[in-house]
Amino acid sequence: MDGMNRTRDGKDEIDYRGFFLPDTCNKSVLFTRNQLLQLIERQRELDIEVDDLQNKAKAAKNMQVKVMKDNRVKDKIVEERNREY
Repeated sequence: MDGMNRTRDGKDEIDYRGFFLPDTCNKSVLFTRNQLLQLIERQRELDIEVDDLQNKAKAAKNMQVKVMKDNRVKDKIVEERNREY
């Protein structure tokens, strides 16, 4: 072999499978390797940030529920004391 892809049956025809380019690249987006790696890294950072924000939102909601529950308990205590008065 001379380093070029050849068909299986050993004919001297060059195998161009995988080397096809469309006539126009109007709807195509081409990336270099570095750009693709940067996009992957940025997506990973965004995924981590979204997870962190979701965890913070859940913690804030849990804290709000706890505070509201505590407030209801305190309101009941205040009402009981007002009745005793």
